[in-house]
Amino acid sequence: MKHGLSHRIGLSLSRNYTYISPILGLSPLELELLLDQSLEQVETFHEENPEWRDETAPEERGNYFQHKQFSDDCKSTSGKIPLEKYLENPQIFVERNEGGYSIRYDLQIDARIAEKLAQFKRIGEEGTVSADKIFSKQFAKERAWIVEQQLVIIKYACKMQDQYLLTGNPLDLKPLTQLNVAQNIGLSKTSVNKLIQNLTIQLPDGKVIFANELIPGLKAAAKVTYALRLLQQEPRLYENERWRVSDTALVPILKERFGIQVATETVSKYKGMLSQS
Repeated sequence: MKHGLSHRIGLSLSRNYTYISPILGLSPLELELLLDQSLEQVETFHEENPEWRDETAPEERGNYFQHKQFSDDCKSTSGKIPLEKYLENPQIFVERNEGGYSIRYDLQIDARIAEKLAQFKRIGEEGTVSADKIFSKQFAKERAWIVEQQLVIIKYACKMQDQYLLTGNPLDLKPLTQLNVAQNIGLSKTSVNKLIQNLTIQLPDGKVIFANELIPGLKAAAKVTYALRLLQQEPRLYENERWRVSDTALVPILKERFGIQVATETVSKYKGMLSQS
């Protein structure tokens, strides 16, 4: 059975593709827990399914990673780690530099997972089944792809939320949805949702947050709408159900009065929403 990972990755980078993997959506802590409980099941699986370890070429051979039991194990592992644990050790570190931001993944996490995967490459004792080298290889390859996409997401989110990263003021968060992110990195909204699930990052100021805080959806839009409603109460700006100033003129007013930094196009968008409400 060919897994076709490289083909799927190629698709995912070329259009809004839903990436499907049993480990997608699991945090490193959940993956470590999963690997701790999987070795015996992998060996049992090969004992009960000898045809899955025949002389077939490795790249065409099935393995436990593709088995329903492993998928079920992944689902049962999800949610077993308290949320506060994730904030103790951020997965991604963001640092400001002259070109914008540098994003790096915690190599210690990769080392711990690699150490656990090594147990699946061991040679079984005489008379026993060897653990699954193909399982560990596929696990590592898919895990590497997931981390790569997480870095892409955070780099894009930091670029979009530059003002917030400078000030730390929640009012500076721009409206940014998972769909916006998905459209910019070539994946589906579903994949983005799973990729940022329980993903923690350390900001340049040392603050550790969940990644979804940089992707607030339309919560930020509520701030813009509220500010515009207040401005509508000022006759010099709004009278007889019409704005007396341009969208461009409202941009600096929103920034000065409410600390909200938005583009002219964003002002136009939310003015239109107000007129329809």
